[in-house]
Amino acid sequence: MKRLLIVAVFALAASACGEEQGSTSGQEQATRELREAQKDLRTERRKLRAEGRKRRKKESSGGSDDSGGSAGGNGSGEGVPDVEGKDHQLAQDTMQAAGFYNISEEDATGQDRLLINDRGWTVESQSPKAGTRASPDRTIVLRSRKDGE
Repeated sequence: MKRLLIVAVFALAASACGEEQGSTSGQEQATRELREAQKDLRTERRKLRAEGRKRRKKESSGGSDDSGGSAGGNGSGEGVPDVEGKDHQLAQDTMQAAGFYNISEEDATGQDRLLINDRGWTVESQSPKAGTRASPDRTIVLRSRKDGE
Protein backbone atom coordinates (compact mmCIF):
# COMPACT_ATOMS: atom_id res chain seq x y z
CA MET A 1 0.00 0.00 0.00
CA LYS A 2 2.91 2.33 0.72
CA ARG A 3 4.07 1.87 -2.86
CA LEU A 4 0.59 2.66 -4.20
CA LEU A 5 0.53 5.85 -2.17
CA ILE A 6 3.89 6.87 -3.63
CA VAL A 7 2.63 6.09 -7.14
CA ALA A 8 -0.51 8.11 -6.47
CA VAL A 9 1.46 11.13 -5.31
CA PHE A 10 3.75 11.00 -8.34
CA ALA A 11 0.81 10.48 -10.72
CA LEU A 12 -1.07 13.44 -9.29
CA ALA A 13 2.04 15.62 -9.30
CA ALA A 14 2.83 14.66 -12.90
CA SER A 15 -0.70 15.38 -14.03
CA ALA A 16 -0.59 18.81 -12.39
CA CYS A 17 2.58 19.79 -14.29
CA GLY A 18 1.75 21.83 -17.34
CA GLU A 19 -1.94 22.10 -16.45
CA GLU A 20 -3.61 25.41 -15.74
CA GLN A 21 -4.52 25.89 -12.10
CA GLY A 22 -8.25 25.58 -12.67
CA SER A 23 -8.04 22.39 -14.72
CA THR A 24 -8.50 19.01 -13.03
CA SER A 25 -8.76 16.77 -16.10
CA GLY A 26 -5.15 15.56 -15.68
CA GLN A 27 -5.76 14.80 -12.03
CA GLU A 28 -8.98 12.97 -12.85
CA GLN A 29 -7.18 10.86 -15.46
CA ALA A 30 -4.38 10.04 -13.00
CA THR A 31 -6.95 9.12 -10.35
CA ARG A 32 -8.76 6.79 -12.79
CA GLU A 33 -5.48 5.13 -13.79
CA LEU A 34 -4.50 4.70 -10.14
CA ARG A 35 -7.86 3.14 -9.27
CA GLU A 36 -7.55 0.72 -12.20
CA ALA A 37 -4.02 -0.26 -11.10
CA GLN A 38 -5.26 -0.80 -7.54
CA LYS A 39 -8.09 -2.99 -8.82
CA ASP A 40 -5.65 -5.08 -10.88
CA LEU A 41 -3.33 -5.44 -7.90
CA ARG A 42 -6.16 -6.55 -5.59
CA THR A 43 -7.29 -9.14 -8.15
CA GLU A 44 -3.77 -10.52 -8.55
CA ARG A 45 -3.22 -10.65 -4.78
CA ARG A 46 -6.48 -12.56 -4.32
CA LYS A 47 -5.35 -15.12 -6.88
CA LEU A 48 -1.95 -15.50 -5.24
CA ARG A 49 -3.45 -15.88 -1.76
CA ALA A 50 -5.85 -18.54 -3.03
CA GLU A 51 -2.97 -20.41 -4.66
CA GLY A 52 -0.96 -20.19 -1.43
CA ARG A 53 -3.88 -21.51 0.63
CA LYS A 54 -4.37 -24.44 -1.75
CA ARG A 55 -0.65 -25.23 -1.68
CA ARG A 56 -0.45 -25.09 2.13
CA LYS A 57 -3.58 -27.21 2.48
CA LYS A 58 -2.15 -29.78 0.09
CA GLU A 59 1.21 -29.80 1.92
CA SER A 60 -0.41 -30.11 5.36
CA SER A 61 -2.54 -33.04 4.18
CA GLY A 62 0.58 -34.92 3.08
CA GLY A 63 0.16 -34.30 -0.63
CA SER A 64 3.11 -33.35 -2.78
CA ASP A 65 3.43 -30.08 -4.62
CA ASP A 66 3.94 -30.85 -8.29
CA SER A 67 5.47 -27.43 -8.94
CA GLY A 68 8.84 -28.54 -7.63
CA GLY A 69 8.41 -27.33 -4.08
CA SER A 70 9.40 -23.80 -4.97
CA ALA A 71 6.86 -22.02 -2.83
CA GLY A 72 5.05 -22.17 0.44
CA GLY A 73 4.89 -20.09 3.53
CA ASN A 74 3.85 -21.80 6.71
CA GLY A 75 6.79 -20.30 8.61
CA SER A 76 8.88 -23.47 8.74
CA GLY A 77 11.47 -22.44 6.16
CA GLU A 78 9.95 -23.11 2.76
CA GLY A 79 11.42 -22.93 -0.72
CA VAL A 80 11.76 -19.50 -2.28
CA PRO A 81 9.45 -19.05 -5.33
CA ASP A 82 10.91 -18.57 -8.81
CA VAL A 83 10.12 -15.02 -9.91
CA GLU A 84 12.86 -14.39 -12.47
CA GLY A 85 11.40 -12.99 -15.69
CA LYS A 86 8.21 -11.85 -13.95
CA ASP A 87 6.85 -8.34 -13.57
CA HIS A 88 8.39 -6.83 -10.42
CA GLN A 89 5.03 -6.16 -8.75
CA LEU A 90 3.85 -9.70 -9.45
CA ALA A 91 7.16 -11.01 -8.09
CA GLN A 92 6.65 -9.10 -4.83
CA ASP A 93 3.09 -10.39 -4.54
CA THR A 94 4.30 -13.95 -5.19
CA MET A 95 6.95 -13.68 -2.47
CA GLN A 96 4.45 -12.29 0.00
CA ALA A 97 1.90 -14.99 -0.81
CA ALA A 98 4.64 -17.52 -0.05
CA GLY A 99 5.27 -15.88 3.34
CA PHE A 100 8.34 -13.79 2.48
CA TYR A 101 7.76 -10.15 3.44
CA ASN A 102 11.34 -8.95 3.92
CA ILE A 103 11.95 -7.97 0.29
CA SER A 104 14.72 -5.71 -0.98
CA GLU A 105 14.77 -4.40 -4.53
CA GLU A 106 17.66 -3.23 -6.68
CA ASP A 107 18.17 -1.77 -10.15
CA ALA A 108 19.86 -4.61 -12.07
CA THR A 109 21.69 -2.11 -14.30
CA GLY A 110 23.72 -0.78 -11.37
CA GLN A 111 22.34 2.75 -11.81
CA ASP A 112 20.89 2.72 -8.26
CA ARG A 113 17.48 3.92 -9.46
CA LEU A 114 14.47 3.51 -7.19
CA LEU A 115 11.75 1.20 -8.43
CA ILE A 116 8.87 3.61 -7.83
CA ASN A 117 6.38 2.08 -10.28
CA ASP A 118 6.95 -1.65 -9.82
CA ARG A 119 4.84 -2.56 -12.85
CA GLY A 120 7.37 -1.10 -15.28
CA TRP A 121 10.21 -3.44 -14.24
CA THR A 122 11.04 -7.12 -14.82
CA VAL A 123 12.98 -9.29 -12.35
CA GLU A 124 16.33 -10.38 -13.83
CA SER A 125 17.69 -12.21 -10.80
CA GLN A 126 16.82 -13.06 -7.24
CA SER A 127 18.71 -13.99 -4.13
CA PRO A 128 18.37 -16.56 -2.73
CA LYS A 129 17.72 -18.62 -5.84
CA ALA A 130 14.37 -20.30 -6.48
CA GLY A 131 13.78 -23.46 -4.47
CA THR A 132 16.24 -22.52 -1.73
CA ARG A 133 14.83 -23.26 1.70
CA ALA A 134 14.62 -20.02 3.65
CA SER A 135 13.02 -18.82 6.83
CA PRO A 136 10.24 -16.23 6.44
CA ASP A 137 12.40 -13.49 7.98
CA ARG A 138 15.22 -13.89 5.43
CA THR A 139 15.77 -10.91 3.15
CA ILE A 140 14.85 -11.66 -0.45
CA VAL A 141 16.68 -9.48 -2.98
CA LEU A 142 14.99 -8.85 -6.33
CA ARG A 143 17.19 -7.27 -9.02
CA SER A 144 15.05 -5.79 -11.78
CA ARG A 145 15.52 -3.98 -15.09
CA LYS A 146 13.21 -1.26 -16.39
CA ASP A 147 11.06 -2.57 -19.25
CA GLY A 148 12.32 -1.51 -22.67
CA GLU A 149 15.97 -1.18 -21.64
